[in-house]
Amino acid sequence: MEDKMFDLMEKMYIEFSKRFDNIENDIGILKTGMSTLKEDVTKINTKIEHELMPKTTILFDRHRQHSEQLDRIEKEVSKHGEIILRRIK
Repeated sequence: MEDKMFDLMEKMYIEFSKRFDNIENDIGILKTGMSTLKEDVTKINTKIEHELMPKTTILFDRHRQHSEQLDRIEKEVSKHGEIILRRIK
């Protein structure tokens, strides 16, 4: 009876050992994946900061300048429109 218990315990130990080895391997794979992911995110953040942000800033500045220029043109056109209306009357 004790031999059967010992054999059963030995089988269970071997099975648990295999499962823990698999879990350890999976954790190792996950750590490697996380490390790669962190590197990729760092590269993306660096690219955003150094390449895309300046371009975006330039685009917004240009849009603001364009809007201001349109506002000035609109004011001038309104003035001329008023002058033309006065002359017609």
